[in-house]
Formats: sequence, structure tokens, C-alpha cells
Amino acid sequence: MEQINKFNLKIDEIEKLNDLDKKSQSVKEVKDELKLEQEKVEDMIEKISNIKPKKSKKYKGINLEKLSKMFEEEEELEEKLKIFQQISYLINLTKNQLFEES
Repeated sequence: MEQINKFNLKIDEIEKLNDLDKKSQSVKEVKDELKLEQEKVEDMIEKISNIKPKKSKKYKGINLEKLSKMFEEEEELEEKLKIFQQISYLINLTKNQLFEES
């Protein structure tokens, strides 16, 4: 949301420009920035769509309750995804132990 506001402000500033060359250059710059932002969003969507349970050494020995709290408090998407993968791994492990056929 913050990025959208940033781009809106830039567009407002471009509209105020009188010099056509500056205006055209500014539009190109904003267009390039938008393209980069779009690529970042597509990359995030790809990562989220393909997330699978994964054991992580970093979170070894941490229980589900603590991981869940860490997930809620984490700000960074990459780290949040790693925590989620560990949570999924532990849930699958528990499920397999409980419902494993002997």
C-alpha cells in the first residue's frame, strides 16, 4: 500500500511538470520502477504459491506454539515463509506419527 501511495505522489509531481522532456523522462523512470515492483510482486506470489513443508535447522527444537508466535511477529516475508515451512513440516510430522499405520 505504501508503494502505491509513493507512485501516486510521483505521478502527481509528473503532472505538474511543464517541460515535456522532463515529463517524458520522469514517466519512463516511473514506468521502470513499476515494472520492477511488478516483478517483485510476481516473485512473492510464486514463492507463496509453491511453498512446501520443509525442515529448517534454524528452527530445530522450537515448538508449534512458539513458531506460531514468531510467525505473527515477523515482518519480513522471506523469514515468515521459512517459519511457515517449518510449521507445516511439524504438522505433517505430527500427523504422520498419529495416523501412521502399524
